Amino acid sequence: EAAPDGSLTIEPTDDRDETAQVWTDGRLWSKEDSAEGWRGQYTVSLRNAAREESEGAKGLAPRGHGYLTLKMTSATAWNAGRMTWAGLLPNGTAVSGSATLARGLLRDPKDCWGYLPVYMRSSRDVLAVLAQVAEGAAAHDAPKPSAACQAVFEATDFAEAYWSHADSAGLRYTVEWDVYGGVYSPAYDFAAYFAEFYEEGSVARTLVFDVDGLAGTLAAGTPQAVAPVGVVIGARTLTVDPNGPNACRATLSFNRATGVVSGTFRLPVTKADDTETTVTASYRGVMLIGWGPGCGCEDSSAASDVKLPFVSGAFWVADKAADAATGRTLAVKRGGAAGIAVPAQPEAGN
Repeated sequence: EAAPDGSLTIEPTDDRDETAQVWTDGRLWSKEDSAEGWRGQYTVSLRNAAREESEGAKGLAPRGHGYLTLKMTSATAWNAGRMTWAGLLPNGTAVSGSATLARGLLRDPKDCWGYLPVYMRSSRDVLAVLAQVAEGAAAHDAPKPSAACQAVFEATDFAEAYWSHADSAGLRYTVEWDVYGGVYSPAYDFAAYFAEFYEEGSVARTLVFDVDGLAGTLAAGTPQAVAPVGVVIGARTLTVDPNGPNACRATLSFNRATGVVSGTFRLPVTKADDTETTVTASYRGVMLIGWGPGCGCEDSSAASDVKLPFVSGAFWVADKAADAATGRTLAVKRGGAAGIAVPAQPEAGN
């Protein structure tokens, strides 16, 4: 509904028939009134908070965490208020798109959040996230630890963040997200950030894979615990420690331009005849910078009490499972959380 002052009130309905009322002042971005206050790059963790699974697919929804990278780094982009995004779902599905920032949804002059609607729909998946991004976070874009801040959160006042999956074989589930993120720059000194935000908490420099989400057994056998893998965190690099533990033969590739970490490892399983074997698993995650103070919006800038890994993501393996309702065999991607320097904190998970 449009008001005489140019503002708009919108009541969107998502794929689960849930509605929310949002408001925008109706101003269009331009060179004279640009979104430069939101310029920069961001990395965002989509935390796997809860799951709803169809009757025949209990335990089959991936237990890992998704992620997003956000980018608005050119005058053309911020003059249009246009932010590009890319990311990964915990079953290994890549997603990408772009969206225009909205502003002023709280009807409050002190509201300095930009609201980014991340939405993707395919034949199998629906991803819906309304992220609120703090204006002025780019001022913290400096290669020193004290500049880091939390700048991206879920806009819980307006909509729930979720991922819904349904395929022709009958596999259906929905994952609800908790959303946390901050400014990211390839110019950061990663070793310095780790030393300030993680080493003080005695968090190990290890890559870990949580197999607890693999309920029951894989088609290949019963998954076993994966020993942590040593990593080396340099000022500009992130690598597997050649002199550290790596029983699962993990590889690690780090894209410094985006903060994305990826690789493979061998997941140990025990077969039905009690012999041991391994299956190849893939993983992918994103570096999260600055889990210290909040930044941006005055009273809204309070830091979250959730302590997240230095790198957060998911691993997955190709598997086959029987549909408990129909007996049909389903081709699925199952997996759990992957991360580097994972704090031992229940509410944050892995």
